[in-house]
Amino acid sequence: MPIPVAIDRLAEELDALMDETSLYLNRETGEFLTVPDHDLGIIEDGLEEEEELEWPWEGEDLQKLRDIAETKNWVCLPSKLDMNEWRIMQRFALEMPEPLSSSLEHAIHGRGAFRAFRSVLEGTGRIEAWYQFKHESLVRLVAEVLEMENIPFKRGRAYEPGEE
Repeated sequence: MPIPVAIDRLAEELDALMDETSLYLNRETGEFLTVPDHDLGIIEDGLEEEEELEWPWEGEDLQKLRDIAETKNWVCLPSKLDMNEWRIMQRFALEMPEPLSSSLEHAIHGRGAFRAFRSVLEGTGRIEAWYQFKHESLVRLVAEVLEMENIPFKRGRAYEPGEE
């Protein structure tokens, strides 16, 4: 049976994803790897000899990339688009008391929504509440995927030998 993965750590990795990259989790080992979508496409299409990879993959890491492309050992976690940070901001705004709720709701509409949202929060002392809310939202998103894939997980820290 696979060891439980540290779901909080996966949520942090998901939050740090760059555009056009994906986060993969090894079902058996709990190891995760961030992969440029471009590089994975080259491997999947068998064009490794013709096209250049974006990242300098070597040795064991290159084998992991091939393993992601060729086997079912790795699970793709939600992407930046799947996270829908704007929707998370909207839910957070709705949970805040007035008049902050209205200010946040107004900030996320129009250009510069992310910057405006953060600007409103910085003056309220609730920026840490936002980060915690966003983290918990990402934890739930990752948990849904892991449950669907029957991958055990736990909160907080990685599995240590001897724990049940």
